[in-house]
Order: sequence, then C-alpha cells, then structure tokens
Amino acid sequence: MLLAVDIGNTKVALALFRGKRIVARWSCEIGLLSTPSRIGRFIREGFDASLKRAIEGVCISSVVPKMDSPFKRACMNYLSVDPVLVTPNNVGLKISGYDKKQIGVDRLVNSVAAYERYKGATIVIDAGSCITFDAVSSDGRYLGGAIVPGIPLASRSLNEMTAKLPLIDIQKPKRAIGRNTEESIRSGIYNGYSGLIDRLVDSISRDMDSKPVVIATGGDSKLISKISSSIEEIHPDLIFEGIHLIWQRN
Repeated sequence: MLLAVDIGNTKVALALFRGKRIVARWSCEIGLLSTPSRIGRFIREGFDASLKRAIEGVCISSVVPKMDSPFKRACMNYLSVDPVLVTPNNVGLKISGYDKKQIGVDRLVNSVAAYERYKGATIVIDAGSCITFDAVSSDGRYLGGAIVPGIPLASRSLNEMTAKLPLIDIQKPKRAIGRNTEESIRSGIYNGYSGLIDRLVDSISRDMDSKPVVIATGGDSKLISKISSSIEEIHPDLIFEGIHLIWQRN
C-alpha cells in the first residue's frame, strides 16, 4: 500500500492506494497541521490502525517547503517509512526551457499523469487556489504554461478588498447583464473565467507541436468544466495518479 500526500497552499490531501486503486482519501486545512504530532494524528484519521504495517511507501508532492520536514518526521515516527519527496529531478519528465527551481512540483506531477494517460500532447488545467495551465508536448516534454487566480480567490478578493461587495457562491448566472450587485459579480466571474480559460487554451495550443487533449483537475474542476468549452476530460485524482506513478519509478 502507498500513502500519497499532496501538500497545497491551503490544504493537505491524502490518498491511500492498494495497488493502483485508491481505497481512502481525506484532507485537512494546512493551518491545522503545525507540528509532526498533529500531522501524525491527521494521518491516522484516514485508515484503521491494522493497516499501518501494510503501508510500504509514502510519496509527497509539496508546494509548501516549510511543511516538508514535519511531514517526513511524522511519516518516520508513525509509519516507520522514509517518504519519497517529489522534486523536478525525480519526477521522470523532461523539462524544456523552464527553470526547474521555479516550477511547482504539483504542476509536474499532474503533467506526468496526463502524459501517462494519453501518450501525447496535453494541457492540464488544475483549478484550486490558483488555476494553472500546464502544457506537455507530444514527445513528453514539459513546456510550461500559465497561472491565474482561482475562482474562489477572485471572489474573496472582491469582498475583502472593497467596502460593499459581498462574498457569493459562484454559479451560472441567469443573465449576462446583472440586475443587482450579486448578479453582476456572478456574471463577471462566471462569464469572465469562461472567456479566460478558453482564450488561454487556444493561445497555449497554438504554441504546441500538435493538438493537445485538454484535461481539468483540482477541487474546482467540475465548475470550470461547466464554464469552459475547451475542456475535454475531467480527472479529479490526477495529482494522486501522478504521485503513485512517480513513487513506482523511484
């Protein structure tokens, strides 16, 4: 069994694999995991103690460097496993013209999983705190991409950085011309991100060597798939697929 760990900017998500199948998944806000002991308790929440000895590996994808050491200590203390930490050097993906030190490994992990699935050119759109667009060539080279604020972040910023604009749930608006403040925000974000996503996919595709498969993943993947006409596939567990693949390779 493998414990796959995805440490993001706002939350930590875990998945427990038996072979290639996910048998459990759980998550927590990152602010609640300040010490190895708290991380250990969080790890224990996801599976019965009888499975502890069956876990033979842990693989961590992290974009928060200060969390790496506490997580490694927690895995050693509770599971007696020295985890594999994903880096640009062990991800098993050729990187073309992009400074490795600047790439979030989550983007590489998604790209590895996408290329493994389709064996050709792909664009992965990961919708979370940020929306990242990552391009992989037909011969499996990571090319780079684009980053924009995520939909919840855009909505919160309107609320937090203005005096009167409310925080609202983003859903499909009744009409493009809002007739009150809430309708106007909903139309602006929903329809605005629709155009943003499709325009970026079109622009990135033009820079690639062949027509890519466009994949959505991340917590808001279902929402953006409704917004965008460019998205062809949705794979919410793509990051975990990539972590599992990288662990096997290492």
